[in-house]
Amino acid sequence: MSVHIRLVGQVQRRMALCAHGVTLTGKRELIDFLIVKAEGEDTWKSFLLDRYRRALKGAHLELITSDGQKGLGNAPAYVWPQIGHQSCWVHKLRNLEGKLKKSQQPCL
Repeated sequence: MSVHIRLVGQVQRRMALCAHGVTLTGKRELIDFLIVKAEGEDTWKSFLLDRYRRALKGAHLELITSDGQKGLGNAPAYVWPQIGHQSCWVHKLRNLEGKLKKSQQPCL
């Protein structure tokens, strides 16, 4: 997620890496976040490994869903190789919408 923050007297754009979880009752909760200059595989690996070191071992983790960003695509398998990973359907449909003609968009 892109955020604007004030640094040294000026507003700058940064990326916020966010980890959300879903409880057994279906409630989404923010687990943690990290502000970084750029989003990439190394930053995601570092972020996820830090979550692992801080007790997010994945004992109850069943599925990892992400927005399809390439850097995040490989990072979860590095930390939790036994857990399945999929791209978010909302992001998949938004990407597809940009490639369709106006007359084809109602099919989404």
